[in-house]
Amino acid sequence: MRVALVIEKMDPARGGREASTAEVALALARRGCNVTILCQSAAWQVPGVRVRPLGKHGAGRTRRLSNFAKQVTTEVHRGTYDVVHTTLPIPGADVYQLRSGTTPAVWQATLRRRGQLHRSAAAFARSCNIYRWYLARMERQVVAQRRTYCLAVSQMVANELAHYFGRREGVRVVYNAVARSGRNDRQWRALRQQQRTALRLRREDPLFITVAK
Repeated sequence: MRVALVIEKMDPARGGREASTAEVALALARRGCNVTILCQSAAWQVPGVRVRPLGKHGAGRTRRLSNFAKQVTTEVHRGTYDVVHTTLPIPGADVYQLRSGTTPAVWQATLRRRGQLHRSAAAFARSCNIYRWYLARMERQVVAQRRTYCLAVSQMVANELAHYFGRREGVRVVYNAVARSGRNDRQWRALRQQQRTALRLRREDPLFITVAK
């Protein structure tokens, strides 16, 4: 199977969607898929995965995104790939994976964190932000395509797709996973005790760990 993964930048050292895209690419390659990553720029090479930078064309971020979307769309129409998986809302993709909330939900969350005066100023600023407006329009187009599967990172994002776009079918929740290391239980117990000792915790003291950024 020929699979295209679409992302603006491909540099796994940046973390986030770049790192997860690299993990998906490697997992698909190990399963025998012919994987190509279509991006504007790249700083990653690995055996078994073809990374194809299409370049940055145009002045300004909006123009570059528009041109990149057109380049990817051209690739899709050529029938070069069996499956096109994108983390950007590019029309024509088979799979659209949202790495955070939907565009309207993210915007509403931003407004809720601000006072009335700041909300008014933010609303005006958003109306002038051509890039965000263009991204939101692309997302509406992608979600409206019933042939495109939408992958949500949580049930909350799946609910956002239903609330803002009326999209319920063809939506799957795919939670972020954690890759387990090769340590066995004995090694984990030793590591836990090492950390508890460093924190000067007694045997009966509870310890809660939260993963956050």
